[in-house]
Amino acid sequence: NPLILINTQPPAGIQYHRVPLAELNWNGLKEITLIDRQIEDCRQPFRPLTNQKGCCSFTVGDGKTSHGDFNSIDDAIRHLPNSGGKICVLPGIHQANVTITNRHNISITGCGVHTIIHPKSDQATEPIFRIEFSQNIYIENLTLANLTGTAIQVSDTEMSLPRATQQYVRLKDSAGIHILGNQITASIHAIEIRVRNETQAGDNDIWIAHNQIYLYDKPTGKAAIFSIADDVLIERNRIIVIPPPQSDDPKEPRPPNDISVDVFDPCKKPQFYYTAQFPIYQFLQATFLYAAQILAVNKPIYQAQGGIQIGSSSDGVKIINNEIIGGWGNGITLGHLPSGVFDDRTPKNDQFLMAKLDSDRLVQLQENFVSHLYSIVISENVIHHMGLSGIGVVSFMKLETIQLMVQVDDLTIYRNQITNCAQQIPDSIPNELLNQVGFGGIALAGCDRTIIQENRIENNGISYVDPICGIFILFGDKIDITNNIILNNGKIVDKTPKKLAKPGLRGGIFIAISLASKQGELMRKISQSFQKNLPYDDGIPAVKVHGNVVTQPLGQALFIVAIGPVSVVGNQFTSQDVDRQADFFTFIGGAVFILNLGYSIQELLGLLVSAQTLTRSSFNPAPVAGIAGNQIGLKTDFLQNLLYGLFWPSGKVLFNDNQTTLDLRDTQSDLMLSSQFIFSFDDIGFSSNQSDCNLLVDVMLTNTWIIGFSVRTNDNRFREGLLFAFLSLFSFGIINTNSNNQGSHCFLALASSPQFRVDRDNIVLFPQICDPLVQQLIEQYD
Repeated sequence: NPLILINTQPPAGIQYHRVPLAELNWNGLKEITLIDRQIEDCRQPFRPLTNQKGCCSFTVGDGKTSHGDFNSIDDAIRHLPNSGGKICVLPGIHQANVTITNRHNISITGCGVHTIIHPKSDQATEPIFRIEFSQNIYIENLTLANLTGTAIQVSDTEMSLPRATQQYVRLKDSAGIHILGNQITASIHAIEIRVRNETQAGDNDIWIAHNQIYLYDKPTGKAAIFSIADDVLIERNRIIVIPPPQSDDPKEPRPPNDISVDVFDPCKKPQFYYTAQFPIYQFLQATFLYAAQILAVNKPIYQAQGGIQIGSSSDGVKIINNEIIGGWGNGITLGHLPSGVFDDRTPKNDQFLMAKLDSDRLVQLQENFVSHLYSIVISENVIHHMGLSGIGVVSFMKLETIQLMVQVDDLTIYRNQITNCAQQIPDSIPNELLNQVGFGGIALAGCDRTIIQENRIENNGISYVDPICGIFILFGDKIDITNNIILNNGKIVDKTPKKLAKPGLRGGIFIAISLASKQGELMRKISQSFQKNLPYDDGIPAVKVHGNVVTQPLGQALFIVAIGPVSVVGNQFTSQDVDRQADFFTFIGGAVFILNLGYSIQELLGLLVSAQTLTRSSFNPAPVAGIAGNQIGLKTDFLQNLLYGLFWPSGKVLFNDNQTTLDLRDTQSDLMLSSQFIFSFDDIGFSSNQSDCNLLVDVMLTNTWIIGFSVRTNDNRFREGLLFAFLSLFSFGIINTNSNNQGSHCFLALASSPQFRVDRDNIVLFPQICDPLVQQLIEQYD
């Protein structure tokens, strides 16, 4: 600029001088504006020095590579006003053990992988962030590395407060805790949430989303995310258990002398990882690199539990669209055990399979165990390579002695992919628990109002030697299992003899119900309802199994013991092998077994008729206690039994439009009663099914065996081997209709009397093998 602005001139007031800042191309025809993008403003905006922070209340640097208002997150939080504020953590490696107690509206945010926070060396086992009785706390976009403990802990416990009792009652529960978009590494829990919802249920509004979580595979490792709270959303997280380098794995991306080896060294002191001797930045980069390639690596035997655990008493929890990889436990665990019952020296199997407990431990467990969870949604998650089940409970307990189990009321499991789980199930199951424990894709103890829909459950278990199920439910009511793909759980391994199969419960869909416990519960409810409205049938089936594709390598494709209506419609069931030594029920029904203990109202009418023959000694002139104005005079026991029978669920079974295949085309010979066995004290409808038995050297009495109060078998196709099956269908009912069926062999349909039997219009492909004998049996029976 050749212009001289000031040349020894006296003051002349305000003068304006313009210097060129940009070059404009103007054709003189129209106005040049920023809107038309014809001007590029090259000036650098600069706020006044008194207004430099924007939305950040304070900035925090590490004092080395970055500098802010403070060099400590603790100091920045202490300087926030009571109304809260936002702490912006600048790039660098920060040390922090932050405790936030009785605060609200605080946001702590960083710069992603560039903002690394680890514990202080003198507090190596303490959480990086501990939140107590606080509301609206945000932890976002940070890299948290606690290689010796828990990264984030939300804990509303009395023990953490001075003068605890009075203050504990007054403080508000933690709520509005949002943990979003972080990269978290830990050795115990990545995130631990414990609020006091057991005594003060409420809306905690916990949101854990978009986090990358890496749990190191150490014996101290528990669930990556543990939560006891109400109204919790856990979505779109990636949770991986990171094992030490596997020198014997050719696909292992880390060299044997990788820096990550130090973290798995039990001899290292915790303080070591937070000193200048340990290059934490390089270590985290190695962890992130391994996590990106984990699908190409063989899975080891894990020591850390891994996955997500939702503690008992939790209500309104949604677990949506997470990826969960690795750990000895379940991918998603329901329920928790009270602290103090077991210690770190107790073997994991003894905690998961409780067959026997000493008296002191049993009393402590029964007094402190919380059984129920409420309104749980598990949707669109990818779960694989877990040691136990994809979705399961914290423990199975011997019901006869411990009398406890995890129960979920209102459970939805929808569109999850569960594969390659059940890789580290116990070597043996105690004999006391053989009929009360299940492993596989989904394994539940107790559940009410449960929906399991559109899940893919495949390739769980190492081999069919172990008892593996696709879906296992020990106790259940109002169960809806619809449109699931359940394949190859407990896969067949070549050259593994079937005689090595271990005893235990196995099957594609396995639902077992204990009659004794249900009777006791129902009797209690009836006895309490003498002065109240008696229970009624709400029309919801006890079990609904519709539209599933189930292929089970060993065991039944479907096993149900139910009390109440059962509907099985439109499924494809395939059982590829049976072993009556490992599971006796496969001898009765190799592919399908349904036992319904509900009964028909017809039987109740018979009971009422027979009651008229009671002698006078069965009556008592005194009124029955609890029923005002009762002049009937029946004994209380008789009246209770009558009510007990009156409101006992029906046992209707509908088995329609299913394709069932029992494939026994191996070289081993098997002997069994039937492929499909259905028994009920009520009505059975069996129509439009295709039932195949592929036999080679196996012997079977009948393809399908049906016994009920009233039975209808219509429009079915039964197909068996030519020489080794005797009947296509055996059915018996007080009234029995058998018509318009097609079978390879004969049909034997029996009823209480000939006038209650309809047996006609059936076509038999090979009648010469069985027809004379069947006719003789019918004539002798009639």
